Amino acid sequence: MPHCHIVSDPAHPDVWDSNHVDDVTARTEPEIDAVFAAMDEHLSHTRWRVVHTDGFTPDAFLARLAFDDFKEWPVTIQMALRGDLTDRGATIDLRPVAGDADWDALLELVLANHAEGRRTGGLDLSPEFSAAVVVGYRAKSGAYHFHLAMRDGVAVAYGA
Repeated sequence: MPHCHIVSDPAHPDVWDSNHVDDVTARTEPEIDAVFAAMDEHLSHTRWRVVHTDGFTPDAFLARLAFDDFKEWPVTIQMALRGDLTDRGATIDLRPVAGDADWDALLELVLANHAEGRRTGGLDLSPEFSAAVVVGYRAKSGAYHFHLAMRDGVAVAYGA
């Protein structure tokens, strides 16, 4: 869209990671209204209206979110790697998620992550929801690379 990027997956309407808005550049009232109209159009299959914001999100758009009663969730610190992934001698083996067994291991880690509740604000998420998140991860794995951290042959963490 002209003033934002919308991710939409009607097959998984309750997975907010598969249905959200990010990279908002809208600054004026007409631009902001256009983003909200685009959300209504492209996210009509879901009850969620999740907007990812960062330090580059215009203040006017943040104010509109607050005015429209959007609730802010705790910040998840995400880091982006520029360049090649390297091994700095850690006691783990970091490897790309490649086959079905790796995706199964990733699902087990996502299930544990959701059960812990820290990233999801304590929501009670079903195993089906967690599985749908991993389906979404797998669908975008061509452009978004997932890795497992292995210790003694057991997956202990994941990242992308």
